Amino acid sequence: MTISSMMGLQTALRGLLAEQVPVRDLSRIVESVATRSLQTRSLEHLVAAARVAVGGAIEPPTSPPAAPSRRLSARSQFDEASR
Repeated sequence: MTISSMMGLQTALRGLLAEQVPVRDLSRIVESVATRSLQTRSLEHLVAAARVAVGGAIEPPTSPPAAPSRRLSARSQFDEASR
């Protein structure tokens, strides 16, 4: 790997971390950045290639838990009606 490839890898890792993408699978990231760096020197393209390589590890943000719904049973409806 050349110095420019190493700088591209470092930049790609920083980009992924800035986007809060997990970088645990370094082998995939290094392979994708090295392969893509043969075609382009664009840092955006290198980060995009790395993001695609670890795409399975990227999880969408979780939504907040839904508020509990109030379910009425026949008994609770009867109790409310008798009040």
